[in-house]
Order: sequence, then C-alpha cells, then structure tokens
Amino acid sequence: MKKRLFALLMAAVMLLGLVACADTSDDGPSGNYNANLQPGDPETWLSHDKVTLTVLTNEGSSTENPPASNDLPFWKFLEEYTNVHIEWEVASAVGYTEVVSTRLSAGVELPDIMMINTIGNGEKAGDNGVLVDMAPYWDTHFTNTNAYWDAQGVDFESHITTGDGNIYALVGMAEPVEGHITLMYNTDWLKTLNKEVPTTLDEFTDLLRAMKQAGDLNGNGVDDEICFTAAGFAGLMDCIGTAFGLEQYESWDAFASKDGKVYSEYTSDNMRNFLEYLNELFNEGILDKEIASMNASFLAEKIASDRVGVFGYYSSFAISYGQLTPRAQKEKNPYGEYFTLGVALASKYNNNKGYFMRRERAVGAPTAITTECDNVELACRWLDTLYADPNVLNVRQYGIEGEDWKKGENGEIEILYPADGSPRDISSKGCGQIPLCHFQTVAQLTEGMDQYPWYQQQYERMRTESEWKTPTVPHLQLFQDEEKEIMSMYNVDVKGVFGEWRAKFVTNKSNIKTEWDKYLQEMKDMGSDELTGAWQMVYDRTIGAQ
Repeated sequence: MKKRLFALLMAAVMLLGLVACADTSDDGPSGNYNANLQPGDPETWLSHDKVTLTVLTNEGSSTENPPASNDLPFWKFLEEYTNVHIEWEVASAVGYTEVVSTRLSAGVELPDIMMINTIGNGEKAGDNGVLVDMAPYWDTHFTNTNAYWDAQGVDFESHITTGDGNIYALVGMAEPVEGHITLMYNTDWLKTLNKEVPTTLDEFTDLLRAMKQAGDLNGNGVDDEICFTAAGFAGLMDCIGTAFGLEQYESWDAFASKDGKVYSEYTSDNMRNFLEYLNELFNEGILDKEIASMNASFLAEKIASDRVGVFGYYSSFAISYGQLTPRAQKEKNPYGEYFTLGVALASKYNNNKGYFMRRERAVGAPTAITTECDNVELACRWLDTLYADPNVLNVRQYGIEGEDWKKGENGEIEILYPADGSPRDISSKGCGQIPLCHFQTVAQLTEGMDQYPWYQQQYERMRTESEWKTPTVPHLQLFQDEEKEIMSMYNVDVKGVFGEWRAKFVTNKSNIKTEWDKYLQEMKDMGSDELTGAWQMVYDRTIGAQ
C-alpha cells in the first residue's frame, strides 16, 4: 500500500490526424472576441459551418494528465466555443522526438497542426517549406495572444521570430515570475532548532551548520540526515545561484551583460565563488554526497524517508513532496505545511539584495501549422483562441463552470470544492497543462490553493515582496546565421566542459584553488570566447538596439 501511495504521489508531482482540414468558404468572425459570450453562441465561433482540423501531439509525460481527446470536458468545451472539431492523432511521449523528425523530414501526410517538440525544429521545417510562416497573420489573427503578451511586459514575439523574420511556431511560456524554483525548509526541523527562514546567505549557512551539528533531526537514531540537496547541480544553481550574483537559471546558457558588454558566467569570479561555497558545504558533510546523481525521483525518495532539511525545486513541490513525509502519512493530512518556502538570499555578492530571475523565454510544446492545411487562417485563429482567449483560459485554469467554479456577484471566479473534502481535480477533465502550446499562468499555479493557506501566503510573499531581475542578455532560441553557426560549433563543448569541471570542483575530484586556471584555459580552448561573442551579437541586435 505504501509503495502504491508513493507511486501515485510521484505521478502527481512529476507534472512539470492524417487528413487535411476540410475547406470552407465561410470562415466566420475573426480578430476580437467578446469575453462575456458562452460556448454554443455563434458569436464565439470561428466558422459558421462546423469545420475539422487535424492535430498531432503526444500523450504527455504524466499519467495524471490524460491524453487529448474529444471525450474530455475541456476539449468538448473548446469545440462548442469555436465550432471547430479536432481529429486527434496522439503519439507516445516516448520517442516523440523521432516521430516529429521523421514526419517533418518526409513532409507528406501531415496534420494541419502539430506539436513539433522544439522551436528549432520549426525553423528548419519552415525553411524547407513544410510549415506555414505565421508572421503575415500575426497582427490580425493572433489578437488574444498579442494582448496577453503585452500584459506581461515582454517582447515574446521576438523570441519566436527567426532571423529572417518568420514565425513558424507558437510556443508555450510561463508568466515571467511564476512557478519558480526556490529553497524549501523542513518545517519540523526549523521548529526543533528554533530557527526562522533565512533571508541572507550567511543566515542560510548558519542554519545548515546548525542542522548538521544537531544530528538525528528525524529521530530515527541513524546519522542519515541530508542538510541540503536539489535535483542535481543545476538545481543548486537554480535555488542559490543568485546569492552569488549569477543569472543562470533552469540550465539556460550562462551569459550576462554589464554596461553593454556580454561576459560568460561560466568563467566569472562569481561562478568560482559559488563553486567554492558548494565545495565547502560538501566537505562539511552538509551538501548531499550524492548530488552528482540526483534527480527529482531520488529527491522525492529522500524526502519520503524524512532525511532532507533543505531542498531547492519548484515552489509547488513544498506541497507535493511534503505529502510524502512520514508526518503527513501519519496525520493523513495532505494540506499540512511540511516544508516552508524560502526567499531569495542577500549576500555580499549581490550587493546585499536578494533577487530571483524572471523566466523570460519561449519554452514548452511549440505548435505549428503545416503547409498541408487548407485553411491556414482558421488554424491561426484556433491556436490564438486556445492560447489566450479569456473564456478558454478560465476553463483551462479553473475547470468547468458550474462544476469547478462559478462567477461571483462582481464577476470574479469563485472556486467550488468537493463536498467530501477531497482535493480538486481538473486535470482529469483535460484542463491545466495541455499537450499543445499554452501559458503557465498565475491562476493555473495557484488555483485551488485555498486548501493550502500557508502555501498561498508564502507564495504570494515570494511573488510580491521579492525583487525579480530581467535577464541582461535575452533568452532567445532562434538566431541569425552567423550567431547560429558559432553556437552550433562551440555550445555543446563549452557546456560539457563546464559540467564536468563543476562536478569535479564541488566533489573534490579537482582542486578549485589550484586548478581554476587550468579550467579557464580548457574553456577557452573549447570556444568560450567565440560563444561569448555570438551572444554579444544577440545582445547588440536586441537590447543594444533599443
């Protein structure tokens, strides 16, 4: 029973058509939509006659989210709302990369719309004439998307535009400050030590040392406590890198700028300070000795055995991982506070002002229109409606009106909870994360959090009381030819060398005090300077040109 419960919880936490479309002579209304209209009202329809589009995607990476199907309430709603029927072709998530590559290379018997896995696939297939350039339709057929992106204050259009000015895929994104990786503290251990959540790097270090000195904080009589861990080395960077003045986040290329000059964080003094700090924690027995092999599954296993004092991961895992703890199992209370959210740490390396990095980049399920589609304008409007129409967002984020939520007296969303006290479940209805391009919004991340008032309060504090820093070099994924050529030549080698030396420095396989210069020379030999120059080009034509 315990193994089954663990498997179910792990499944929950790991959420992180071949025919051409039918032709129609009447495309229906386009452009602006009325957010007060309801499904089944012809004013929301994209075509007066029922039209079919074919869509290829995968089944998703989580068993908690059912594969796309017209039997699911969300997709039923969307058909009623748009008067567009979808014929789904759903492939396995395993091997989907090969499916996309094969289909795009063949360029025949393609669906109208397909999730293409990476935005780079879109550029290549677009240049080969397999995908539609959506740029000519952008201002007239993506009005909801443009309005939504404008509200974020980020020029996301530039993130999906190729060097030639084409747009071959609409890409999912997270609202810039949401769903963030942060530090999470074992609530019981904090109470035992009579400690507060740290706000500075010095306080954080003192807490870790207090945990190590106290010993046996889980009370099992065994010296098995892990004071600090994460889902690998990159996870450590994500949760405390900014305490050392770094910008790298979510394994993005580590380049930043100062006074218009781009520099590599891989070889910076701040990176050296960061790695020396981790090595110090490793030598003191504070940092997880298995950090080199850690991932989300291993992290969950250690938390389930009550061995972890502090870990870094996406903030919502304070809930889902907390539910794995022995106390949560004993109390049978899935809503308790078992891990407490942290804040960005201030230090001498960041001018004593802690900050988080904004997630300003195009990520997730890029979705394209193929040139075999007979009704490109309709496909554009359907994607725009799915992505950012206000009514569609409400259903995707909150569930079905009348079942999962209702409108209050002033039109606000009022969440409806199951009468038996069980957790809300909208993912089984096809809502929430979907296997096509979509925004991960504040509402999606916080819906239903009334059942976790402690999390809601702490998450809001993190969002509103923290400083959020915009990357000083834009996180683009599409580049001009010269930039692309340099990056393809050096990027893999440079990141590979960094990863190898990072692991060796932290775990004492190399001495950072005596071999740092050797590391710098190897990075230089692998093309670090050339790669920095390519990102300088990106900076000059984007931020520098403003």
